[in-house]
Amino acid sequence: MSLPIGEANKALMEQIRANRRLYTEFKASKAFQELDAELEKGQ
Repeated sequence: MSLPIGEANKALMEQIRANRRLYTEFKASKAFQELDAELEKGQ
């Protein structure tokens, strides 16, 4: 199977963007969980 280079690059960039978005969401939720845990300890 052969793909034009432009199409392969486009597919790769879309995958990288999706992974970055998931990682950002993961970091945000992890940070929220840690902050929530710290607040619970303080009460």
